[in-house]
Amino acid sequence: MKAVTVLLAALLLSVMLVQAQDGEVKAVEIGKEPHHTLLLQNGEVRVYQLKLRPGEVTLPHRHKSLYAYLSLRPVTLGMRCEAVNL
Repeated sequence: MKAVTVLLAALLLSVMLVQAQDGEVKAVEIGKEPHHTLLLQNGEVRVYQLKLRPGEVTLPHRHKSLYAYLSLRPVTLGMRCEAVNL
């Protein structure tokens, strides 16, 4: 498990370094991020399912609204959050 966490961190770092060389990192809307699948949407909520294999990372993406996440099994997550002027 520790090796998977280290591998995930190394992969994430390498992706960020490549993106940094290209200039500004462009975030996609969450609905266009390929690991997210919209399961339910109504006037109150949108529910996405996120599926990642060990070592996979999502594209930089943004949420236009407040969000919460729930995992149904033990996971190790790494997040990078950036403030955006609205």
